[in-house]
Amino acid sequence: MGAQTMTSQDRAAWPSPPPEVLRRLLTLQGLAVPPGAADQAWREAFREVPRDTAAGERGRLLTEAIRRWIQPFDPAADIAVVQGASLLPKHCPALVLYQGEWRIARWLRGDRIGLEIHNGSIEDIDRGSCAAAPACWLGLSKDSQEGVEAGPLSLVLRALGQRKRVLFEVGLASVLVNAFAVVTSLFAMQVYDRVVPTFAWSTLWALTLGVSVVLVFDAVLRLARAQALDRVARDIDEDLSQLLYDHLLALRMDSRPRSLGTLAAKLTGFEAVRSFFTASILFVFVDLPFVVAFIVVIGLIGGAVGWVYALLFPLALMAGWLGQRKMRRLVERQVLGLQQKNGLLIETIQGAEAIKAAGAEWRFSSRWADLSATLFADGLAVRSVVNRVTTLMHALSSLAFVAVIVVGVHQIELGLLSVGGLIACSILGGRILQPISQVVMLATQWHSAREALRNLESVMRLPVERDPEVSLLAPESLPVSLSAQALRFSYGRSPAAQLEIESIAFTAGERVALVGSNGSGKTTLLRLLSGQYRPASGQVRIGGIDVSQLAPATLTAHLGVMSQDVRLFRGTLRDNIELSGIRLEDSRLLELLSACGLESLVSDHPQGLDLPIAEDGSGLSVGQRQQVGLARMLVQRPRIWLLDEPSASLDGSSEAALVKTLGSIVRPEDILIYATHKTALLAMATRVLVMRSGRIVHDGDRESVGRAMQTPASFSAHASVNRVA
Repeated sequence: MGAQTMTSQDRAAWPSPPPEVLRRLLTLQGLAVPPGAADQAWREAFREVPRDTAAGERGRLLTEAIRRWIQPFDPAADIAVVQGASLLPKHCPALVLYQGEWRIARWLRGDRIGLEIHNGSIEDIDRGSCAAAPACWLGLSKDSQEGVEAGPLSLVLRALGQRKRVLFEVGLASVLVNAFAVVTSLFAMQVYDRVVPTFAWSTLWALTLGVSVVLVFDAVLRLARAQALDRVARDIDEDLSQLLYDHLLALRMDSRPRSLGTLAAKLTGFEAVRSFFTASILFVFVDLPFVVAFIVVIGLIGGAVGWVYALLFPLALMAGWLGQRKMRRLVERQVLGLQQKNGLLIETIQGAEAIKAAGAEWRFSSRWADLSATLFADGLAVRSVVNRVTTLMHALSSLAFVAVIVVGVHQIELGLLSVGGLIACSILGGRILQPISQVVMLATQWHSAREALRNLESVMRLPVERDPEVSLLAPESLPVSLSAQALRFSYGRSPAAQLEIESIAFTAGERVALVGSNGSGKTTLLRLLSGQYRPASGQVRIGGIDVSQLAPATLTAHLGVMSQDVRLFRGTLRDNIELSGIRLEDSRLLELLSACGLESLVSDHPQGLDLPIAEDGSGLSVGQRQQVGLARMLVQRPRIWLLDEPSASLDGSSEAALVKTLGSIVRPEDILIYATHKTALLAMATRVLVMRSGRIVHDGDRESVGRAMQTPASFSAHASVNRVA
């Protein structure tokens, strides 16, 4: 059945589909979207849909709003708006407006249609009741459900290939610009050969008018070409830099490089790659071929004069090639030095307090001076090579000009060339030498781009959370259970296992405390259970499903993590608490702040929830940052709570408030697992795991573990708690 056009009357009654319905639609198609991201995209997409517009206009605006909403998640998705009668079984799941509400059509069977209700159940109704209603189905692109496996070079070339039309226009403009160079040289030849001997002013003005028109077109084409190249560079930079940043966000926590500065320097090298390819397009495909064309034209005009440039061209290329061989080693050292210097800079900024406390300023200053001196020496060596090759190119250019004059005079004596022809050959000769001089600069850019490509390749090869070969699951709900079998984990390529656990399971309602000495593996276990780390062998399951098979948005919706070192970001206090994008009403947010002990921080500051937060939360105490981290987790309201030393930096009253808050906020059927060294938090535990050297040495309730550890069963206020923990 063909698609039917929606009438204005049909579209007049369209309300805006809620973000949770749109998100559910994508989830059913295998694309899990975080609730906060869906809400934010909805607010931006539907803010331009006023309710008092004409019926037809509102329908169009709503259609475009849905398109804008899905743009961040799948830019290439297909969107079709039809009448309900035009839906086919292959279109399901699809949106259908039924009784003034957007529902999701899960299936079509003959004259029956299954519409999903808010509680997840499906209502079987007659299809005719929504045959005239508007319906919308989405066709997700293949790329939205697959990872990015291509390297950076392939991505750049693919991005260029997607802009063939613009590149064709740039190439055509370049061809015309180079052709206009022939016109100007022919103008000079005609003036010297025809105008000067007879002073034919009418001919001169006619030629001048013609070449002026050509020069105007030349200027326009050059500007258009520059703007087109800038547009291509901007589009590639926006697309691929976003892709690289998203890849960085998708990296597994256990696969990230130890040096953050080096990682940042590798990612910023993309600009060198983009600059090289956009600059080299014209040289390789337009300017370089036109060098041969200009030599042919000079040969047609001046005969033997063309051989001067025919011999010069390969000599210049050889000189550039010899120079770039030496630059390759120098550029490699320079790029490595820049990465090390950037890494030292970030380390200094992050660890300034520790450096000052240890009085180690001199040590870091010395390292900075050594790196700067090495970089300066390498840069000086690169510039020296460039200057030598550039000087050689200039000498060859001057030699070519002299040789052209000498050979040209000989040709004039033989009657094979006119004075105007010699002038024309000289003008065209300049257009030959100009691209040759670019060889040196392009060679330098190429080595920088090649090193940047290698660095980007190393980043792109790092494993990500989502395996592109695996179709991820995005169930709306999961049983509240967590288990692990045959876990083995080691950092990097170390052959020694930092953690080995044969089997462990957590069921609904458990409150589990992890205790053990520093380095016993508590934090590593929590990161493995949360899916942040991937075990070398074994499995972690939530609700019976391997965490590696769950979509990241589904995983974070069911499992919340609070690390020991809570990170805050530049923005406001509200921004940091609502980091996931889930917006709360002010009354609910104030209740949450009170529960976390942050009400005094908000009430004492004139800006309240808009309290400015600097990078890394500087200005707040470590305890306050932990309270913000807890508030952030309470916004999420997961079913499985993983907390790493949640009270490590809290005072006694704040710690008691934390215990009370967790007791009231964590639902009875939720799982709460926390690492702690504090006695107060052990009182919440219904189960205690004692870890040592990456293994669980005791597992049981407080009393049984206490007897096994030869400590009081109550774990109350005893000095050995810290020894055990």
